[in-house]
Amino acid sequence: MKKATLILLWVSIAMSSSVPVFAQKTIEIAAKQTEKIRQKVAKIGTGDQATVKVHLFDSTRISGFISEANENTFVVMDASKKVTSLRYSDVESLDHSKKMGTKQKYIWAGVAAGVGTAIAIIAYGIFHRD
Repeated sequence: MKKATLILLWVSIAMSSSVPVFAQKTIEIAAKQTEKIRQKVAKIGTGDQATVKVHLFDSTRISGFISEANENTFVVMDASKKVTSLRYSDVESLDHSKKMGTKQKYIWAGVAAGVGTAIAIIAYGIFHRD
């Protein structure tokens, strides 16, 4: 009987001491995630080019651009000008979609045209030798 009592006592002590450790690890993971999101928002910045897709822990998805950011929250404005203030701790993931600007599109179109022209000239020279 004493052996069973000792085993029960040992198991109850082991279980009660592991719960705070698990809770502490969960809090540490959440703090790291919050800091990671905060740094990502700081890196992306604010303005029309700071387009993001935000996934919250409650399965809500928000798309738009970051219009402002501070220590605890950031604000996302969608295409219909609806403003949503979000806490960093509520964000599960944040994806930054880099849109190519008009100037970049023209540059890449010029590069493609130049490469195409160069290939055409070289091909003409190879196949039309006299």
